[in-house]
Amino acid sequence: EYMYISIYSDVVHLISKFKRKPNFKTILEIVKFFYKIRCIILRYDGKKWEMGSKPGFGKKNIMAMASLVFKDTIYFGTTKIIGGEIWKSENGTNWERIMKRGFSFPFNLSVWKIHIFENKFVVGMQNQWFGCQIWASKNENPNNNKDFIQIAKTGMTKRLQINPFKIKQEDRKSTRLNSS
Repeated sequence: EYMYISIYSDVVHLISKFKRKPNFKTILEIVKFFYKIRCIILRYDGKKWEMGSKPGFGKKNIMAMASLVFKDTIYFGTTKIIGGEIWKSENGTNWERIMKRGFSFPFNLSVWKIHIFENKFVVGMQNQWFGCQIWASKNENPNNNKDFIQIAKTGMTKRLQINPFKIKQEDRKSTRLNSS
């Protein structure tokens, strides 16, 4: 049994530093920032912390915002400049990417949430330009982008984007995922 956390580095402090006192050294620090691993998973067994991701999820994944444990496998959803990803591990140290580039929509920058519904994954994607997307796995053990389908229109509806709290419960419709 382990507890997992995600640690990430942010470039904002370097940009602020450069704004306060512009210099070449800070410019080099900003450039180096984009060549280091920023998203790290740590795990804790109750006594000590250790690396849970070696060497991380690559240099382009900025952070892991969503996580889930399902059938003795841990999953992390990441934020990436060209489409968020989902990674899984059965032992907590060796990771395999099961979804890349925001389901082939590069503007799906972040895996915002991962849930299980009827033994299938339901994934909420953050898309700053076109609105959120919701995807679901076709099976309970997805391995790549083809194992997922989009189950909600991009951006949902304008009605939901304006104020979701004004919609009455009886106006919402429930959709079940096919169990095939």
